[in-house]
Amino acid sequence: MSAGGSKFELDDRSYLREKVIEVYEKLWLRGAPLDASGWAELFFLKPNAAWLQSYLGSLTAARLRASTPTVRALWAECAARLGHEHEPSVRGHALETMSGILLGLGGVPLHSFASDAPELLTGLDEAEGCFDELAPMLRELLAPPSAAAAASPSAALTAIALRRSALRLLMAFALASDGLSANILLEFLLLRLASSEKNKTSASDGDEKVNRPSPARPPSRAT
Repeated sequence: MSAGGSKFELDDRSYLREKVIEVYEKLWLRGAPLDASGWAELFFLKPNAAWLQSYLGSLTAARLRASTPTVRALWAECAARLGHEHEPSVRGHALETMSGILLGLGGVPLHSFASDAPELLTGLDEAEGCFDELAPMLRELLAPPSAAAAASPSAALTAIALRRSALRLLMAFALASDGLSANILLEFLLLRLASSEKNKTSASDGDEKVNRPSPARPPSRAT
């Protein structure tokens, strides 16, 4: 049987193998690094977040730690594809992939989620910088479509789809740990979302003051 017609197992059910599963298996099961074209192909394909969640969630903490380079590489490639310079489909696929990673981590009994999860995703030294960049992008995606986007049916649908993917990622952050007090990832993100909102409001107020016309002066009276 050809590769396109082969099957894979997930939760005791058999599914037709997708091309993206072959890339996942190359990356995770065989530990083969992807080159630039391989990463581009991965994000061109529709992700299978259920496969990622199931596979990562099936690992022991020790095996997951051994897969740290792969986890970090995939997370970094996702984060690098959230900007406007990428096609909306690529941005959506990156968001969905990140959701699958987070939900998979939530199924692994880590010794200390507060320290282990940031170490797995980015490394402790890079975590704050990563979330500093991620939060404004997520906040923008979660915002209602702009007037220009709303005026175009296709642009509005694209914005709504990205908004849903961003919302699912936010929920995945919340579900990544059973204990809210230990969910340092959610804390990192929410603090920065609040900060970016405050900065945006301050900038908007400043622009309004600059653009606000000065009140007219009353005419001076001749003495």
